[in-house]
Amino acid sequence: MTNLLRYLKIAIFLHLLVAGRAMANDIVASRHVSSADGLSSNIVHAIAQDKDGYMWFGTVNGLCRYDGYSFVTYRSLSPDPKKHIVASIASIIADNKHGLIWVTTPRNQVACFDTNTAQFADYTGRNDYEKQYRKLLLTDNGLWMYSTRIGARFVEYSNGVFTTTDYTQADSVLPSNYVVEIIIDRNKNTWIATDKGITMIMPDKTVRQIKSNVKIAECNTDGRNMLFLTSTGSTLTYDLNGRLLRETPDSPLGESIYRRISADMVWKGDWFLFTNEKTYAMNTKTGKLYEHPSIQIPGCHTLPATDEFQFVATGAGDLWIFPKKGNYKQMNLLAEGYTETSVGRKIKVCQGNDNRIYMATQGNGLYIYNPQTDETNHYSSADRSQVIQSNSLLALAVDHAGSVWVAGESTGVTCLSTDMDINVDYRRPAPNSHNYMANLIKNITPMSDGRFSIATNDGILYTLSADGTQLERQSRMSAAVYAYYNDTKGNSWIGTRGGGLYFNGERYKHGDSLHWCPSNHIYDIREDNHGRIWIATWGDGLLLAKADEKGKLSFKVLQNGYFNEKYIRQIFIDNKNRMWLATNDGLAMADVNQEEITDSSFVKFRLDNGMLPTSEIMCITIIHDGTIWLGTQSLGVLVCRYDKNSKLTYRQISTEQGLVNNNVRSILEDANGNVWVTTEEGMSRIDVEKNAIKNYRPSNEFMGNVFSEDCATMMDDGRLLLGTTLGLATVTTNEALLDTDKDMAIRPTITDIRIDGRSIFSFDNLKQQAEQLQKAEVIRLNHDQSTLSFHFSNFAYKDIQSSLYQYWLEGLDNDWRPVSSMNHADYGKLPPGSYTLHLKSMAGNSKWSEPISLSIIIAQPWYNTIWAWLIYILTCACIVYYIYRSWRKNFELHQQMEVDKQLNEFRINFFTHIAHEFRTPLALIQGAVDKLVEPQSQTVSKSSMQTVRRGTSRLLRLVNQLMEFRKINTGNLRLAVETTDVIDFVRGIYQDFWQQAKLKNLSMTFHPFTNRYIMPADRHMLETMVYNLLSNAIKYTPDNGSICVRIKQSAPETKNGTIAISIENSGPGISAEQEKNLFRPFMHGYVSQGGMGIGLYNARNMAICHHGNLEYHNEDGAVFTITLPDNDSVYTPDEYKTEISGEIVMKQADNEADEYIQDMLPEALNHQTVAIIEDDPDMMQQIRCEVGVYFNVTSYTTGNAACNGILEQPPALILCDVMLPDIDGYEIVRRIRKDEGTINTPVIMLTALDDDTHQLRAYRAGADDYVTKPCNFKLLIARISRLIEWADRMKTQPTANEGHEHNAEGETTAAMPHLQEKIVLDKQDKVFRERVQAIIARHISDPAFSIDMLASEMYMGRTKFYGKVKELLGVSPNKLLMNERMRIAAELIKEGRLTIGEVAYKTGFDNQSYFNKCFKKYYGVPPGQYKG
Repeated sequence: MTNLLRYLKIAIFLHLLVAGRAMANDIVASRHVSSADGLSSNIVHAIAQDKDGYMWFGTVNGLCRYDGYSFVTYRSLSPDPKKHIVASIASIIADNKHGLIWVTTPRNQVACFDTNTAQFADYTGRNDYEKQYRKLLLTDNGLWMYSTRIGARFVEYSNGVFTTTDYTQADSVLPSNYVVEIIIDRNKNTWIATDKGITMIMPDKTVRQIKSNVKIAECNTDGRNMLFLTSTGSTLTYDLNGRLLRETPDSPLGESIYRRISADMVWKGDWFLFTNEKTYAMNTKTGKLYEHPSIQIPGCHTLPATDEFQFVATGAGDLWIFPKKGNYKQMNLLAEGYTETSVGRKIKVCQGNDNRIYMATQGNGLYIYNPQTDETNHYSSADRSQVIQSNSLLALAVDHAGSVWVAGESTGVTCLSTDMDINVDYRRPAPNSHNYMANLIKNITPMSDGRFSIATNDGILYTLSADGTQLERQSRMSAAVYAYYNDTKGNSWIGTRGGGLYFNGERYKHGDSLHWCPSNHIYDIREDNHGRIWIATWGDGLLLAKADEKGKLSFKVLQNGYFNEKYIRQIFIDNKNRMWLATNDGLAMADVNQEEITDSSFVKFRLDNGMLPTSEIMCITIIHDGTIWLGTQSLGVLVCRYDKNSKLTYRQISTEQGLVNNNVRSILEDANGNVWVTTEEGMSRIDVEKNAIKNYRPSNEFMGNVFSEDCATMMDDGRLLLGTTLGLATVTTNEALLDTDKDMAIRPTITDIRIDGRSIFSFDNLKQQAEQLQKAEVIRLNHDQSTLSFHFSNFAYKDIQSSLYQYWLEGLDNDWRPVSSMNHADYGKLPPGSYTLHLKSMAGNSKWSEPISLSIIIAQPWYNTIWAWLIYILTCACIVYYIYRSWRKNFELHQQMEVDKQLNEFRINFFTHIAHEFRTPLALIQGAVDKLVEPQSQTVSKSSMQTVRRGTSRLLRLVNQLMEFRKINTGNLRLAVETTDVIDFVRGIYQDFWQQAKLKNLSMTFHPFTNRYIMPADRHMLETMVYNLLSNAIKYTPDNGSICVRIKQSAPETKNGTIAISIENSGPGISAEQEKNLFRPFMHGYVSQGGMGIGLYNARNMAICHHGNLEYHNEDGAVFTITLPDNDSVYTPDEYKTEISGEIVMKQADNEADEYIQDMLPEALNHQTVAIIEDDPDMMQQIRCEVGVYFNVTSYTTGNAACNGILEQPPALILCDVMLPDIDGYEIVRRIRKDEGTINTPVIMLTALDDDTHQLRAYRAGADDYVTKPCNFKLLIARISRLIEWADRMKTQPTANEGHEHNAEGETTAAMPHLQEKIVLDKQDKVFRERVQAIIARHISDPAFSIDMLASEMYMGRTKFYGKVKELLGVSPNKLLMNERMRIAAELIKEGRLTIGEVAYKTGFDNQSYFNKCFKKYYGVPPGQYKG
């Protein structure tokens, strides 16, 4: 009998094993984690999932929390950091209602991890958490713990607070501390069975003693009643209200089984009691106890039940499944050889979301039982397509999504996906072969009869039936087949890699003279709409094959020029008859509607021309919407659109967007419009409309997820055929699950924050902050905790590799960051402030979850807080007060020193301007006096005397201004009014300036309201005011401008009658900024510096003292108006002039106007021109007189006029003043230095400013010399002469390339030497030079005329004459004579009236040949070619 049972077990085991092999594709290992991934130990005894989605693994070395990406390990179970409880975990109970994780240790210690606070909790509130309870019972309201020694404990959790109640004999609640069992009925009453009675605790915590003084051996419930077995063998039945329904008498049978019960259960109206020898049952209706006739399971134990099933197992591996309805099922899950033990729990059972039953054995792997089909699958670590890592399984659990988690002994944990939305069946062409290439698929081609041609890498051709069930071997080729094609004419084409081309069975290869093919490496074959056959080769370009009448092939080679374009992987001809080539040089396209295709017919899209981001295209497919999908190496997929303008646009889909791998092998569109992308590490399904990506690694073997290049097609029934390195993969999609996935949207959870690389859970001071990760509220960090890495997960464990995330940090980012499959967001060195992280996810579907938010507050550093700033402010206030006091003490002293300094600077500036104003009249006087005392001056020059007189008058006027300024500031200015003809008086002043205006070509007009008008006025003040205004008008009015003097009367014959004297000019006027300070002292000039700056100040104060006013306004120029009263009623007697008799008046001198008496300038001794720029008329006249003796002069009174005139007609030298009305002399020099025509023109600055600063400015601006007024005019003339001579030498000096000239034939000839005349400073020298030139001109045609004859006519000896000519003209007499002959000859030739011979005769040459030679030497060309 024993042997029979043994054989029966083996038969059942083998049957289940075979059945499992037949259905081995309904589960895959989607994830495997071990210590290499961060698991604290590979020995895992318990698995559970909490309400947030974390997986919890109880290991022998810690409690691990897993989020799908990383682990957080807790190595101590104590809530007190000072105590350590070794975290060796025996079991885990997840209280997801309250967010608690209860764990037990092998020593029966119970610990509680509160996920709400992310830490272990002292659930007792009194450090009494180390008691040992052997059994735990989780209820809706809390957790019961009980044992046979210390009674029971109930722990409740509400609003974050634990309440622990102990039920013991000492508390008079229980009759005994020996608790046999605790059961919760459907009315939520708690029944506690002890060895001394029964106690019931009602929901309101009322305690009732149901039965005393009775030893309970076992208890259970059938849902309606409570069932108890006593040690005497009697049975008790109570209703749920605690009323005794039935009590059977003591029974010897019951007493005999009392101590031998190993397990019990209630099933179909019987209460089963399992002992080590037999199985007994009690009828729940009658209470009768009997030995069960059919169910005998000795020595068994019960496993956790589900809503639909109860499980009973033995240590030998027998498992009984008892459903609510139907018959039980018995299974043996351990093979022969396993030792039976009465205490061993070698089977773990759970029911999945798919209602299947999962059974993990400790020795024989995993079983899956389907109650609906009564089928069982078995999975072992010895399977070729391995699902589990070990046959010894220690723990088993199902998560919320239905994935099954299995812990193998010493192998970690594996996540098994059972509800796959696709089913992949792998078929190996050579299942028994150990040759790797025998199962490596290289080509899949649909055939015309519905079958498929399959080629492997070892050269074998197979045929797959249309329904995919039959795979038959056909033939062996010389090499691996990469292309298979049957054309429209019925011809068969087979392309191999290395074996050439097969056409209707005839082999064509490279090197075969009879059947020659340009390449042995054929990758693809296609036929276009003209019936042409196109062949893609690897390394030999694109072939166009054509068969002649005899069936022999000939080839045309295209795309064989550039190195990479020769490597072609695939040909695709779209519905518009465009042929696309996937090459190593990018994408190429040609329109095959054309009859003739050449290399120029192809349009290239590649990396070099910027059309594509890569040139290595692996495959190409065009889907239903016309988009072109390109598979690349390392860049994923490029989705392209090709427009009518031959422009290709693309978007990239890579791992950053969720693609499984960037190395693409094939692209295929299925019947539902989804695009499947196979790679070297799995495949991806892309929902084109939703742009959603889901990834698959369907095989548990690595090689099964490595797909072959361009090996993908679709069967008629919609299934996909894919080539892999592990064989042929047939993919069947489960649309129902796909639709379900599309409705899912899993919200992510922030699982960890790494602060400067450390987990937030590792910071003791952040324990309270860590709990906010679950609540997604607020995290508060210190200022030095600013480098953050947020880790998150959506807990979609089976599709975690397909999960996509998107986030943005409010307060730093402006928008959502790009979609990524990375599960962390990194931010470095965040400034203190408030931020909010927004996060959403997508897991294997096209819907984004609702965003979650987490606020992060990074505190300011202590030195940037409000209190710190208050301290700073107080400290700064103290420092400022101290500094203020110190400053206050020294302020008065420093102020006095500053006043003294400013006064000193004022005095220096004031006297500097006075000195400048005095220098000009002094220069005039000195120049005139020097001229009078010259020894050669025989008579007194009237012009010089008049210059002296004008100079002294100007000095006197300047002195008077200073005296009047003094009177005004001391309040001593007094009127001396007398009757005056104001019209005649102003006319006299006007006439004094007439000659100065003529020097600047100014138009002056005088417009009085009448010819004569008598009124009281202070003649001295009136003269000072009008003189000052007219002087300024002439000074600041540009050349060729106009000045008008108007006198008007208003309100005559009244007490308020006035006379208005207006001086108008067309000058630049005064800026609004200068106008504010116009009448203040030391306001120098209109638009430039000049004068003492007290003229207008004096004039206005005199007008006010005169009971009038001086005003300015702008009307197309400057207009100054003096307003004076015209009657004597406004003047007091003290304001009239009284001392008249004491005056000595020189009537003749006062009545005669000063005249500018000018000596007639003689003709200049030299022809050079000197430009003089000077605004003072007297100084201008004096300089003209002195310089005009020796040079021609042109004069300018303003800077702008001077620049325009000099640039238009450059002079030989420029003599320039510094202070001018419009622009200063420095600016004039800078302007002329920028012009090519005047860049080398010498410039001498002639000014009254004699300090080093102004001299340095002049030289930096480009001046050649600097002379101060008053100056020695003889020295000035000498400097002018030397500078002009120097400039002339610079012009005539040949450069390195100017020493020779080239004639018409290209011959080099000597250039004609230029005659440089010396500057003459004596009239006799000029007469000598002119006489020599006249004599030469008179004898120019005489060939016999010599230097001796010339010296004789000059009445000089030869030696003296030679020296004189050399000194004045710079050349020898012979050279001078030859220069004159050549100059006149050139002029005659240019006129063109004489022949060359006549010209030679006219210029004193009796030999024409000699004349030609001399002329060519001087001008570089023969006389006949000279054109002037």
